[in-house]
Amino acid sequence: EEDGDEEQQHVRMHDGKSYRITFSDFPGGPGTFEAAAKFCYGVRVELTPWNVAPLRCAAEYLEMTEEHSEDNLAARAEAYLSQSVLRHPGEATKALSLPGIYGVNFDATT
Repeated sequence: EEDGDEEQQHVRMHDGKSYRITFSDFPGGPGTFEAAAKFCYGVRVELTPWNVAPLRCAAEYLEMTEEHSEDNLAARAEAYLSQSVLRHPGEATKALSLPGIYGVNFDATT
């Protein structure tokens, strides 16, 4: 959901209460955060041309790098990008053309 410029995700806990988490500057938004969190808990996260760039940015943002753990999200995303995506122009276009995932908004009028 969106509320102004902030992306939000609602979470219902086992205690029955509902909590709202606000992602004001998280790369890729709440869906990407959810995938990164699942990765932390050992849930298999499928990398695709559509989600690999946001997940790579999120991994950097969350410091999910070699400095903290081997076989981390940053390393897996890098490997997928270099071995599967960037070798194919069509897949690379998909991965790198998602607007706003890098915290950069491009203005074509300037």
